[in-house]
Amino acid sequence: MISNVTFDPNGPSEMYVAFTLANSGEPTTLEGWNLTIKRNKAVLWKGQPPRVTFQPTANQFTGLLDPPLDLSKTPIQKGERLRPRFTWTYQGNAKEMFGHPGTRFRLSAVDIRGRNIGADYVLK
Repeated sequence: MISNVTFDPNGPSEMYVAFTLANSGEPTTLEGWNLTIKRNKAVLWKGQPPRVTFQPTANQFTGLLDPPLDLSKTPIQKGERLRPRFTWTYQGNAKEMFGHPGTRFRLSAVDIRGRNIGADYVLK
């Protein structure tokens, strides 16, 4: 489930997709992450992999963000729930291009068994 899509206020090219990832089955890894963006049935951006993936939680001992999380190598355990955030860089002003109400963000990946997983988020 995608919880939020945000655009970097400090630079026009960055956008972030925060989501919740829960595993109710056997341990698995995920790879082939990509983002497709549509508005009014028109594809604005298709199948772009993230530039940066990380777990945006502060470490209770250091207060710093956890290191990058590679979901293709780190199995998600049964019953585990993660809240990662991915970063994409658009060659232009991402907010001007994608930041309109009704824009649909589709985040997808493939698990270790070859099953497609995905989640949608529509800007309001």
